[in-house]
Amino acid sequence: MHGSSIRRMQRFVQKYAEPMTVGIMDKLTVVDVGAADHDMYYKKMFDTEKWRYLGIDIAPEINVDIVLKDMYAWPITNNSVDLVISGQAFEHIEFIWLTIVEIARIMKPGALCYITAPANGPIHRHPVDCWRIKPDGMSALAKYAKLTPIVSECRWEKDCDKAEDIPIWGDWEDVVLIAQKIQ
Repeated sequence: MHGSSIRRMQRFVQKYAEPMTVGIMDKLTVVDVGAADHDMYYKKMFDTEKWRYLGIDIAPEINVDIVLKDMYAWPITNNSVDLVISGQAFEHIEFIWLTIVEIARIMKPGALCYITAPANGPIHRHPVDCWRIKPDGMSALAKYAKLTPIVSECRWEKDCDKAEDIPIWGDWEDVVLIAQKIQ
């Protein structure tokens, strides 16, 4: 995972996720789509008494709580999740329109999703590399799943604040989508 993705998630957590927990007594559930991440950057951001983290992916690895038998039909109850995140996984999913529908299905009304994926960058199969998504494409995916886009934008790695402890993996342009389930 490249550094700009981590920094963008940190900003999302501060601006959107942390305020969700204010005044909440029970833990909120966050599902991380494409969670196989050996450094567990995203999981560490939600390692608090306010969040219940569930990592999902297609293979058993560190950070994966649910191994998906069908990547387009998840064993998660409808309307049960407060937040869905996905960092640098959508380019590796062949049928992203099915994935966004699954995301919307598991989200509670009022829940948010945060997705970041490359808009530009080198090919990196894991096991496939299918997509480079632009902001309008992310908004279209959200609308297809009946989610309301809040933010859909691109930023180059060089535009991100640099942090000493986060690796930079070259020149990337990431697209970020923040969307909400209204109904």
